Amino acid sequence: MHHLLRRLPLILAFLAAFVPAALRAQADVQPGTRVRILPTVGDTLIRGTVVTLDSASPLIAPKPAAEFVRIPFATMERLEVSRGGRASTTAGGVIGAVVGAGAGLGAALLWTRDCEYVCGAAQVGSAVIGGAVGLVVGVLLGSSSPHGQ
Repeated sequence: MHHLLRRLPLILAFLAAFVPAALRAQADVQPGTRVRILPTVGDTLIRGTVVTLDSASPLIAPKPAAEFVRIPFATMERLEVSRGGRASTTAGGVIGAVVGAGAGLGAALLWTRDCEYVCGAAQVGSAVIGGAVGLVVGVLLGSSSPHGQ
């Protein structure tokens, strides 16, 4: 018995790895929840809103508008629950690029105050590098941040 208790975390981790995603997400599903479902048969992703729910299956109002669909949990390969709006990848990239370019140019202006020949090139280069770094950081932050939050 002692050996079993010592291995319990390993056993639980093993079981959790093989529990279907639909069963793990089932606890989060309530009427009004936006979901994406991939049935085990076929490859058509179903997007919609849960209308009603019982222990075996949700009734889904699909998007685009169509007749309601009841899909048993047992026939779901994947059930994803919406956690918010769309990612702000583009907005994050644009804002990051502008802020990064401004920071790069500002830093170059401070460092190249007393130069004679390469000031313009150094300032443009710093703005481009700053903009590129800002773009990457903005895209990464924007892709993990939904609109409106």
